[in-house]
Amino acid sequence: MKRIIVSLLLILLVFTAYGCNRGEGREGRRVKGTVINTEEAMKLSEKYLTFLVSENYEEALKLCSEDIKEGAQKEKGDLRLVGFMMDNYDEAGSSLMINYKLSLVKKGEPRADLDNLSITVAREDDGYKITKLSAKTEKEAYLEGNALRQRREEEVQSSPIIRLHRLPVEIYSRENKAEYTKVTVPRERFSAVTFGYQGESIAISSENGSSYIGIIAIDDSQQTFSSMGGSGGGGGKGSQGQEGNQEEGLSGEDISSEKPIGKEISSIDVIENSTINYLVFSKDEKYIMAEYAVNGISSIKVYKAESGDPIHKELESIFPISSYQLTFNSFTEDEVTFKVESLKGDNNQEEGIYGLSLEDHSIKKHE
Repeated sequence: MKRIIVSLLLILLVFTAYGCNRGEGREGRRVKGTVINTEEAMKLSEKYLTFLVSENYEEALKLCSEDIKEGAQKEKGDLRLVGFMMDNYDEAGSSLMINYKLSLVKKGEPRADLDNLSITVAREDDGYKITKLSAKTEKEAYLEGNALRQRREEEVQSSPIIRLHRLPVEIYSRENKAEYTKVTVPRERFSAVTFGYQGESIAISSENGSSYIGIIAIDDSQQTFSSMGGSGGGGGKGSQGQEGNQEEGLSGEDISSEKPIGKEISSIDVIENSTINYLVFSKDEKYIMAEYAVNGISSIKVYKAESGDPIHKELESIFPISSYQLTFNSFTEDEVTFKVESLKGDNNQEEGIYGLSLEDHSIKKHE
């Protein structure tokens, strides 16, 4: 009998402990959920980055803690943040750390970075604030000689993506497909470039009176393989540097044997009588925006990255470059926004911020 009583008591204790543990687990989840609202914290971080893309630095700083405000740089760097994509996030106690991929470029020049940024958001007395920022460069693209090169993270080794003479000679015109006419690709110098957020592609442009736009797929494994070769990362035969096109680096060494990491190039367009200010990918990399200038007046074109087809040919007729200046503002999940300014010097009703939908390609003015 005593054994039965003891057994019943043990069973009762087990169920009591199990019930307590379950209760603590539910309470812990409730407490954790009330410590920080994930959705609000993520909205705050995206708002902060959106301000940076539109170069509204004062409003961006208002979202930060006093420590960050005090340490903020007063001068802008050479590179402009033109786009960002949320990578992942992690909840840690009373704060949320959100990781982003950043696209930074230099206006009109073959210089671009792909960075990783961690934003920590925590609750303060006056609401949520950004309490910590930590950035690291994942890739950088730059010009050396006639080659557009890539360096990864903090590696000393770099590799050519493509050399100027390896650009296409001619491509079919986007303006008149019915006649299947070809236009010459300007190949005097590289201009604006930008990385895709996954780091697997780079949009490039070149110019010589007119401007060429293309997208290159990158094979990073080739960079690792090439770095195992001789000095300068030589890849031996079969590289773009063969065929007698010897090229020297800044230090005078022969780098023509290096094997480029650009796998293939997709031609997007040639814009006549223009220069390219910025190239920017949409967050899903399905679209590419080109801000170009004609006689110093800027406008934009948006293309499907895979096919190169423009998504709104009527944009130029709605806002003719003779009357309006269009400048890139930002990409959201479902639209590209741009600023419209009148060149007539009056309070034109058409001025303001507009959104071009990436779904139905409609254009709407923001209130």
